[in-house]
Amino acid sequence: MELEATFDIQQVIEQRPTEAMERIAEMVGDFLDRERVALSWG
Repeated sequence: MELEATFDIQQVIEQRPTEAMERIAEMVGDFLDRERVALSWG
């Protein structure tokens, strides 16, 4: 997993913990969606 490419850790650190966790979950979800699409298309 290459989350670093889409992951701005400084931006996350500046947010409140709940917002940071929501943002991380959103980024991971987006990444997993892209991976699933890539796998389904070969």
